[in-house]
Amino acid sequence: MDLDRRSVHRGGLRWFTRLPKPFRRVLVRVIKPCYTVSAMVVIRREDGHVLRVRHSYNVGAGLPGGLVDRREPIEDAAHREVREEVGIGVDLTGPPMAMVDPLEQIVRVVFAAKPADGDDGASAHPVSAEIAAVSWAAASDRAGLTPEANAALDLVTGVPGR
Repeated sequence: MDLDRRSVHRGGLRWFTRLPKPFRRVLVRVIKPCYTVSAMVVIRREDGHVLRVRHSYNVGAGLPGGLVDRREPIEDAAHREVREEVGIGVDLTGPPMAMVDPLEQIVRVVFAAKPADGDDGASAHPVSAEIAAVSWAAASDRAGLTPEANAALDLVTGVPGR
């Protein structure tokens, strides 16, 4: 019985490899679950405070970020989302880190950042209709954060908040 399964599996793989590459991609996307990719940015000032945003469509405080456009480099998406949401430039300060949520089928790529050179972040303000308010808070102050924002801060700071 196990031998029959292996034979069928091998036969299926041989058939699959004969398909043109574009058809293989389509087939994989149909069979496998699709995930959405977003960039999330933890922006810390020199005093250690983190920029929080209150999204108009969500309860609780979150972090700047959003969906990555098709074929957009993830770092570019992080810069774009911060500029679109809170109107400041940032310098990414560390490697990207990923949080995968299999229930929501989303991959959140988290970046540590600081306000761009020459900017203390004081000019951060809601630019997009998505953002109802912005504020700076100590990284250790986790009250009112969404679970996703809390998990992102855990990744960046290396210190669990809850």
